[in-house]
Amino acid sequence: MMLLAIDIGNSSTKFGLFGPGGLIAAARTNFDRGTGAPRLPKGILKTSVRPEQAIISSVVPGFETEYARLLKDEFGIASETVDHSLDFGLTVRYKPPEDCGIDRLLAAAAAVEMVGPPCIVCDFGTATTIDAVDANSVFLGGTISPGIGILAEALHGKTAKLPVVVIGEPPGVIGDSTANSIRSGIYYGYTGLVDGLIERISAELGAETKIVATGGNAGLLAPASRFLERIEPNLVLEGLALVHRRNFS
Repeated sequence: MMLLAIDIGNSSTKFGLFGPGGLIAAARTNFDRGTGAPRLPKGILKTSVRPEQAIISSVVPGFETEYARLLKDEFGIASETVDHSLDFGLTVRYKPPEDCGIDRLLAAAAAVEMVGPPCIVCDFGTATTIDAVDANSVFLGGTISPGIGILAEALHGKTAKLPVVVIGEPPGVIGDSTANSIRSGIYYGYTGLVDGLIERISAELGAETKIVATGGNAGLLAPASRFLERIEPNLVLEGLALVHRRNFS
């Protein structure tokens, strides 16, 4: 059975093709709210490897319907859509559960399967979420912060003279130019925010905790973090495959 998993995020759409042995290929496309036109990435779907089933999650309301129609037209397959009624392998203690982003639950489900509970799951996307799962696989919730990219855009947008800079690991904490000062302030300041939240969440969990990171900026922040060691770029896609197995296989 070949499964196509589609994760529709705020900035991009991620695709994972799964076979009996796990993930075969992954790709992404940028999400353009202006066009609203779904498209499949080139290269992930070869003519000899066609999906037989599909599962879709979305944090953008309504867009999953467009992808379901595309997959029906392209491959003649019906798609399952993830919602909060499905079995994630977690007890969700969030108020109300329906307010919790599906991507957060999918990442947590995959992390628990990979490393076991308790764990902390960090997703560095357009927004940054840091969530906690306790020793009994109870999803407790966590924190939501602006992503590092939003922080850089806001600094430029709310000031008269500060330029837009490409955020990366700066040469040192003390910036020797305006651009490097911005890079340093955002990069090390943001890493401090992340490490501080992880430290506090770990203390509240009160147990030795595994930490799993995902999202486009996880690799960027990891070198300066005290906690970000295990990075799983396809964590949400793995969560989609897991939920499909638990609910539709």
